[in-house]
Order: sequence, then C-alpha cells, then structure tokens
Amino acid sequence: MKFLDGIFVAAIVGALVAAPLLLFYGIPFLRGLSRGAPRKIGIVSLFGMAISVLVGFGAASTSQDISRTYVKSKLASLSDYSQISINGAPTRNPKEVLSVLKTLDQLPAHHSNPTKKIKIEVSSQGESLVLLVARDSGDPREYWVFYPKYLVTANNEIGRIKTSLFDVY
Repeated sequence: MKFLDGIFVAAIVGALVAAPLLLFYGIPFLRGLSRGAPRKIGIVSLFGMAISVLVGFGAASTSQDISRTYVKSKLASLSDYSQISINGAPTRNPKEVLSVLKTLDQLPAHHSNPTKKIKIEVSSQGESLVLLVARDSGDPREYWVFYPKYLVTANNEIGRIKTSLFDVY
C-alpha cells in the first residue's frame, strides 16, 4: 500500500511538471500553431499530463479498494468483546459500534462532502485498527469511512456506513 501512495505522489508530481509545459507548448500544439521542437514538447506534455492523471486515479482507486477489503476482513474477524474507543474515550456499547462498522460498503455517491471526523480505534488481541468516520453533509445518517494508515485512504473514503449511532460525537 505504501507503494501505491508512492505511485500516487509521483503521478501528482508528474502532472505538476507537465502542467506548465502543457500550458506553453501543448495549447499551441493543439491549436496547430507550433512546429519543430515546440511541437514535440507539446505532444510529450499532453501525453505526460494524461498519463499522470490516469495513473494517479488508478493508484488512488486501487488503494481504496485494497483498504476497503482489508478493513472489512479485519472487522469481520474481530470478536464482540473487542475494545473500542471513540475520540480516545472507551465506548459504552462496543458490540453495537462494531456491528455498525461491519456494515461498511460502497454506497452511491451524491453531491455532498464529509464534515467533522471522529476517530474510532478498535483493539483486539494486541492488534489495533484505527478508522476515521465523518458525517455526510447531506445525509445525517450517512458516515464516510477513512483509513488513515495510508496517504490516499486518509483523504479518500474507503466506504460508507449508515447509522445514527455517532450522532452524539
């Protein structure tokens, strides 16, 4: 997964390098105004930008899919007697929290965004799983789930859950 984070960062850097070249050489190339070396730079910058964007989206999507699969399998293997803390404080209803977290899935996207994040730490048999959940700005029962262990999944959801359990946080 760190490898995918590296690919994602490299893709961003590639896009940032290609952007000014695309601006100065690619646009004239697309308009048919360049010849010779500037034309070649325009072609390279155009393809460089396109490849960087595609690779970046591919790395991010793959990272999200792998993380979602990992987190779901990890949650499924936990016992109902796992220790769960929310924002650093032990929860009074760990079974219910774990049950809700196990419903993690891909839900259809809509025009909204995550709001305040809540840190949930699940510990069992010496292992720990940290997740961040954030309430959806449009649907108060929907929470976006983030996996902060990696760069991509710390800022891009791995799935969503529907619950009113976290309303008090």
